[in-house]
Amino acid sequence: ANLLFKLRSNLKGKVVLVFQPAEEAGTGAKRLIDRLYKKIIFI
Repeated sequence: ANLLFKLRSNLKGKVVLVFQPAEEAGTGAKRLIDRLYKKIIFI
């Protein structure tokens, strides 16, 4: 995040940082992908 902040004048568009939920139950990654995958544009 600090590096992105320093380089923000060189970036165009929006940067979204996505963090994986806790994995105690082993379902966090799947839930994250199921809910967000279609909403995020990957380059």
